[in-house]
Amino acid sequence: MTSYLCWPTEAWAHRVITQRSVLRKTAEVCRDIAASEGRDFNLKIDDNLSVTKVQNACSSTTASTSPLPADMFQTALNDLYFSNEKVDFSLALIAEYHFHDETFQKGRNIITAGVASLKANVKLDNFEAGRQTLGQVCHTLQDFYSHSNWVELGKATPYSTLIRPDQPLENLAGLDTPTCKSCTGNICTDNILPEVLQQGLLTSGYFNKHSSAKPAVSKVSNQFFAPPKSLESGNFLVKFSGVPAGDFVVHLRGQDVSSTSRSTPGRFQRQGSTQIKTSTISVTAQADDINIEPGSTISIPFTVSSDTTGTFTVRVSNDRSFSFTSPSTVDIVAGSGGKVNGTVTLTASDSAASGTDVTLIIEVEDAAAADINYAVLRFSVTARSTDLAGPVCQIINISGICLASSSLCVSSRWELIANFTDGINGTGIVTINVHQGNGTLNTSMVAGAGGENITVATYSASCCSQSVQLAAVDRVGNVGRCVARARGLTITTAHVTTTAPTTMAVVKTTSSGGHTFTLSHRLWICVGVPLLWQ
Repeated sequence: MTSYLCWPTEAWAHRVITQRSVLRKTAEVCRDIAASEGRDFNLKIDDNLSVTKVQNACSSTTASTSPLPADMFQTALNDLYFSNEKVDFSLALIAEYHFHDETFQKGRNIITAGVASLKANVKLDNFEAGRQTLGQVCHTLQDFYSHSNWVELGKATPYSTLIRPDQPLENLAGLDTPTCKSCTGNICTDNILPEVLQQGLLTSGYFNKHSSAKPAVSKVSNQFFAPPKSLESGNFLVKFSGVPAGDFVVHLRGQDVSSTSRSTPGRFQRQGSTQIKTSTISVTAQADDINIEPGSTISIPFTVSSDTTGTFTVRVSNDRSFSFTSPSTVDIVAGSGGKVNGTVTLTASDSAASGTDVTLIIEVEDAAAADINYAVLRFSVTARSTDLAGPVCQIINISGICLASSSLCVSSRWELIANFTDGINGTGIVTINVHQGNGTLNTSMVAGAGGENITVATYSASCCSQSVQLAAVDRVGNVGRCVARARGLTITTAHVTTTAPTTMAVVKTTSSGGHTFTLSHRLWICVGVPLLWQ
């Protein structure tokens, strides 16, 4: 099984996977918006999409006279890439962020908590924090497929249970269950035990030895040194094997070899506007979680490393004026290996709104005040939600007869009556909208027999518009839908689906003979599009 040893090839790096996924989903949403508005959408959706192509196609399907430039879209994508890739550095040793060591339950908790945080970020128009959260969630979700045997089990579709905390994770291999044999050097092909596949057990890669039944392997990091690597849209990545001591600036020289109109290549040079200074002090910090609940406290261990011994001053700050504790100094003593550990605690305010982000800075200075370095961490404040299910739709009645003749459709009408509820423990329905259909929607509130609030949705349309999709959203972003269609002399009701509280996978709901719609489309409109264009 090659996925037990993660080989980060260029073609399927996290950046490439994220880019393709975001561009495809954005294009699909724009295509469906165009279809609902009767507009053309002339873009082939495949793995060859670019930022410019998607931006231009989506701009042509909106009523905006001033479409946003593609570089803003690219900047938003860069935020996603950075936060995605950062998980392999800032959270490298926390198994559940990578689905290592059979941590399926904890890994799912990270995904579902991250999506809840993302929704809260968007609700507060905190799009920068939302992009960071989305990038981190995507990394963990991507690692499930590369660090587990899901594909080797013959699964060809996404594992929707990962985004549904209301469903059990089943057939998991235990910590003491033998699942694989040791690799031969770096060759880990076909190292899953046959009985694991025969029993359909889900197991994950091991990069730490937690059980005598599991052979451990070493993770190969994605570090290499090469000439500038083209990313996209004029962006390049350069990696250096080392940096000079003291102050320095980055100076770039090159030549344009693409022009055919010149006899000699055009040369160019640029110098960075920022002077960079290396430090003999290293500060690393890592928290076990990236989310913090209002009124709760999180501990952040940090390590100070230096070539010199002595007392170092520690200064801590955050941009939300949250309470914190921290040592004022730390001492690196002889024989300590040039390192010392400390702990900072951060307490979120009780009144902090869910979706708020907070940046924490741990700054360390030597005794002579001649050298300084720091670590920066960012957290999202997310209130714990017990509302895990989406609103439930019950179709009460569909009335009216639509004749087969299209010329008579204007004179005929049909009507749908449906009840939406969010349950006794739900946070309450905020909006009900017509996602597809050209009719009139009216809503009213009544009390149910069990004390729950019922929103009665009455939709009326001419027979020229014979299908409808209603979407209800509760206060924490869970979505429920009703799909119905009237055609000819026969009225057909659609399946009714209650969607999951998270939206990282596609859940399809169809009406009989009607239009197919995916849950991820609507929530990508609500969440993804604002993140990428604002």
